[in-house]
Amino acid sequence: MRRLRELGLRKIQVMGLLLFFAVGLLHKWIAREASAGSLGGLIPYAANSIDKANRNISPFDTQDVSSLYYRHWLGTDPIGRDVLAGLISGTNVALKVGLVAVALSMFIGIVLGFLSGYYGNKTLRLSWKQFVVLLPLSLLALFYLFYGSAMVKVVAAILLMVLLYSLRKYADKYRHSGISLPIDNMVMRSIEVINALPGIFVVLITLSIFKSQSLWNVVLVIAFVKWPAFTRFFRAEILKIKEQDYIQSAQALGLPDWKIMKDTILPIAISPVIIASAFAIASAILMESTLSFLGIGLPPDLVTWGSILTEARSHFSSWWLAIFPGLAIYLVILLFNSIGDQLNNYLRGT
Repeated sequence: MRRLRELGLRKIQVMGLLLFFAVGLLHKWIAREASAGSLGGLIPYAANSIDKANRNISPFDTQDVSSLYYRHWLGTDPIGRDVLAGLISGTNVALKVGLVAVALSMFIGIVLGFLSGYYGNKTLRLSWKQFVVLLPLSLLALFYLFYGSAMVKVVAAILLMVLLYSLRKYADKYRHSGISLPIDNMVMRSIEVINALPGIFVVLITLSIFKSQSLWNVVLVIAFVKWPAFTRFFRAEILKIKEQDYIQSAQALGLPDWKIMKDTILPIAISPVIIASAFAIASAILMESTLSFLGIGLPPDLVTWGSILTEARSHFSSWWLAIFPGLAIYLVILLFNSIGDQLNNYLRGT
């Protein structure tokens, strides 16, 4: 009986994931405004299409439409935007935020967790010349990552990745000269500072740094909040296995650290990171919905689940503006949390 319940749950999870990805990726074709001489998508309204004849209409009210194809099946908001089209647009936003923010935070967490757990405080050393070059470039890349244009931010992110690679490549473990980088203390103190503050408070402070409102700014900020969890998980796994005989044998054979990381450490230590990623996606989507509900960070013309909920706050009688986006947020968070539980049980053999 338990086996049958698990199979049924997995089918529901797979169907939910497929639906979430399909709607999020194909949102422009599903909800597309009908124009003269051509039909729209499955829903003849885009997220920002305004129907002046049907403003603040519930799903059960009589609607001024020419046919059922143009009916607002989930109603409209006070300015006449279709709620169903808005939910589809919000699915795309949730998909972008959940996947990109978590992927970025996972990458940062794995890199910093490896540097912190594998090298510790005394193993990673740089010459003075390398230190003088890498430090200013890193600070410059961080500056433009926050204050540059969209293209400059991409270049700054790539530069940071190159600098991290250079740090791994040029760090000399076998020299006693130069500067010993206390990388473990630096990473762990940074995690303690971030974890000491409420996540939403850190997000609000960090968003104030940016000059303009953008979805990708929100993605960067959420990734900044989420990377400590991945770092701690990955670092803890490395501390367990780095003294094992197979790791020391690989080091004795002179294998490069990146090869030891890729071929030996990563396959063993990645399990808790994968489990945490499912919960992190749910948390990132909830954080984005909270920010859009508060009207912070995201462009005002971007329709999301949280922005639809905002309309319900000022129009108490419009129950459909609260029920449908609230239900979408609840179901997606429940989906990814249940997937995280399933992954945890599977990878731990329970």
